[in-house]
Amino acid sequence: MPASWRQLAETPESLTRARILRALDVEVPPEGRSQTFDDRGIWVQVGPEGGFYIRPDGEGPRWVAGGSEVLQAVRWPPGTPTGDCLRAWLRSWGWVPRS
Repeated sequence: MPASWRQLAETPESLTRARILRALDVEVPPEGRSQTFDDRGIWVQVGPEGGFYIRPDGEGPRWVAGGSEVLQAVRWPPGTPTGDCLRAWLRSWGWVPRS
């Protein structure tokens, strides 16, 4: 039985989840987006007031206003698998990178 996006949507976004979805050729519609990113010491969750709650490795949770602040706190550079996956997840929630 093929995996459905509904089953996988409950799993926090991570590099592993992204790879599994690609391998299974499962397309997740916008309503199936995970509200949490949890990978390699990074935990980020979409906040009800539009920002994000973050808990970088070794720190307590805190609220930040946008995706740029998330990236500044977690320090995963673009061009790395986790950094790219996190940026893709942030874009799916409306973050637009600075040019």
